[in-house]
Parts: sequence; C-alpha cells; structure tokens
Amino acid sequence: MNYLNLSSIIEPVALLGGSMLQYSGWHGTTNKRKEEILSTGFSYKKYEPGIDKQRHPNDLGNGIYFFLPFNRDTGKIIASAYVAKYKSSELRKPGITPELINAEITIESEDNIFILDEPKNQSLLDEYRQRAYIEIEREIASISDSGAKNRATLVNQNQGLVIELLLDLASQHGKDFKAVQSKTYTDIPFLPVFDGKNGEEICIRDLNCITNIL
Repeated sequence: MNYLNLSSIIEPVALLGGSMLQYSGWHGTTNKRKEEILSTGFSYKKYEPGIDKQRHPNDLGNGIYFFLPFNRDTGKIIASAYVAKYKSSELRKPGITPELINAEITIESEDNIFILDEPKNQSLLDEYRQRAYIEIEREIASISDSGAKNRATLVNQNQGLVIELLLDLASQHGKDFKAVQSKTYTDIPFLPVFDGKNGEEICIRDLNCITNIL
C-alpha cells in the first residue's frame, strides 16, 4: 500500500506547550460486567488483519468506547440510554441491571488520536477505502457472519473495519494511535440531533490511557 499518502497522520504536528489531553467519559454496561471491570480493569480483543473468523469491528474500530460531553450532556445521559436500548436482552436476565462507569482518560497529545471528524482524516479514510478495495473485500469475507457484519456492510460501509486496516497500515510506518474519536449518531429518539449527530464517542485502543475508573 505504498501508493497511499500517509504523511498527514504519520508526521506529528507539535502542539503548543505539549500539554496532555484529559477527558471524562461514560461507559454503559451491566452490573455484572462493571464488577469485573472494577476488579480486573477493561479488556478487549484487538483486531488482527488476515486472521479468519474474527468479529466485525464496531464503527470506530475495536477498543473501549466512552461517550464524551456533547451539547448539554456530559455523556451520562446517552450512555444510560444506550444501555437501556442495546443491552435490553441481557437486562431481561435475572439479577442483571444497567450500570455506568465514569473514567478519566489521559492521552499525550492530539497527535495520538485519529479524529475522524477532521477533513484530512476523512479524506484519507475514503481514499484508502477506494484504493484498498480488494484487500477490504478479502477481509470482509474472512470475518464471521453476524448481524453486526450485515448491518455494517449495508449501512456503514464497514467503517470500523476500514479504520482498523488503515491504522494497521499506519502502525507499520511507525505511527500507533491510542484512540479514535468522532461525533456519532445513536438511534435514541429523545436526544437532540445536530448535523446528523447526537453524541461524541472516543474508542480507546491503548488501555493505559484509562487512568482512573470511577
């Protein structure tokens, strides 16, 4: 993939003062899973290109997702609504209740985050999608069939998978991103929508960035 110009995300741009970025994010889960997280910390399975029968990545790739402040919400309201809607089948089980985790997140600089809303990154993602069509289709074919795979293929053009493959390519050139961040839309009717979005999420790829769990 040497024909893809990665310079815009590989070459870091110095930030004035070099100050770290700190976030407060909300993660929706269940009481059982929260107990495990508080006991042993967060964990997730990284996506590995070329490996058969993996799960299709979520919209911002694999990692731990947190809702960030958006409009008048700190992220807590949308995280609560997310659990109620998307964990509803699990919540019907005896003894399972919705829970939230508030975490402090520290990242060295903006250069360590793939910010999808930035035009240069969106253009690069689109360019990669077009030029690596064969590689992407081969990867899709190897992923385990599931509802998530079908929805991504039909609705979202496999954005999470394309992000994973692009950032894997970047890592081969010495640039490892610790997180992916973007304004997003979650299908929750009562939340106000601005320019098609009703929240902002960050997907933490490097778990060392999660500095405190509350």
